[in-house]
Amino acid sequence: MNVTCTACQTVFRVDPAKVPAAGVRARCSV
Repeated sequence: MNVTCTACQTVFRVDPAKVPAAGVRARCSV
């Protein structure tokens, strides 16, 4: 799964198996 930061447009690859069904909050690391 690709996740794009709305602030800087950086694309991160995320393993969908590691995301819980309820979702997760994340912060851009750039």
